Amino acid sequence: MKTTEIKYYLIRGVKLGKKENGVSSYLFKDGKWEWDKKNLINDRLIGYDPDEPDDSPYKIGSTCVMDEIEELTFEAAMRILNEKTIEFLVSKWKEDLLEVKPAWDKRPGWPAKMTETSFILNGMKYTIVPEDLGLTDDCWDQGLMESFQGILREDLEQYGATSVYNSGFID
Repeated sequence: MKTTEIKYYLIRGVKLGKKENGVSSYLFKDGKWEWDKKNLINDRLIGYDPDEPDDSPYKIGSTCVMDEIEELTFEAAMRILNEKTIEFLVSKWKEDLLEVKPAWDKRPGWPAKMTETSFILNGMKYTIVPEDLGLTDDCWDQGLMESFQGILREDLEQYGATSVYNSGFID
């Protein structure tokens, strides 16, 4: 059985990348891995500086460029991957809620309280509450979140979350 060796990297302190079997490089963007078509990982690992002239001895091996990349442990990489995935999903949900909130505010469905969605992503537990989605803590916004929890579950499971648990009480 062939195993895949994966190394994770943080580029310029913000971009998460991975390299599989020392060959294939990917960057994490919008909740998914995309091929590193600009060679951000490899260029930083060898210190390739595209701004140096071709005949410069500093074109490859530039420590300034090498300092832009940091190898991560699996745990650190998963923490960053989770943060970026949740950030992406919360941004998506906020936009989705902006479309339905005006109609809900005119004719709210039901009041609720203590509404939250908890889940496990890559072995770490998280909880989303109305305030995370740009909603208030009033009973009507909590009711809106409760009506939206099915979408939260579907999206979370699509991005690898397990043990998704939606809770809330009709007020």
